[in-house]
Amino acid sequence: MPRMDGRKLIARLRAERPDLPVVVMTGFPPPDGAGALHGGKAPLRLLTKPIEIARLVAELRAVAGLN
Repeated sequence: MPRMDGRKLIARLRAERPDLPVVVMTGFPPPDGAGALHGGKAPLRLLTKPIEIARLVAELRAVAGLN
């Protein structure tokens, strides 16, 4: 993203909605893993590209509470 990295985006979104579930898709995960991005109580999933569609759907369903 040209103006903001994922960590800043998650922080901004969660400042407005701390309960917002987040699914992050990245080609370059942070060395600390999902813990480096979490910053809240709502679910956060970190997926590393390439991602199979079935896994993406499963993770989206999980953070949405649909499993």
